[in-house]
Amino acid sequence: MNYYKVRKSIIYIIINLVLLIMISIVYGHAEKAASMYRIGMVYLYALSINLLLFLFGLLIEYEKILVAFKNGFNINKILLSVAVVMLIISCLPVGFAIPINLRVGLFLSNRVIRYVLNIWSGILVARSFVIKTSN
Repeated sequence: MNYYKVRKSIIYIIINLVLLIMISIVYGHAEKAASMYRIGMVYLYALSINLLLFLFGLLIEYEKILVAFKNGFNINKILLSVAVVMLIISCLPVGFAIPINLRVGLFLSNRVIRYVLNIWSGILVARSFVIKTSN
């Protein structure tokens, strides 16, 4: 049994659990701020949750990021731009629903969809690192 891999996996699990606990704490504060009609604080907490979920998405692909920084990497600009656009759209307040289509606006006003977009954009940013191969 390789204890290095076991230790690395345990650290990865602990970091993700701490991140999820932080998300639930911030979510509780956001709900409390919403009940007191403190809209500015609600937006701040929502942005914090979005960034924590983006970090969670990055951590899903942590091995690729580590290898990319160790061996060098190029950036897939198309994938990175799609991820940045998704992150920006998901971080906009719900009142800023994109007025392209009623269905798109309803789609983006769903909080769960926005959270999934944040995680997905973190994964796409990690996948936009193209690892250099040595010849």
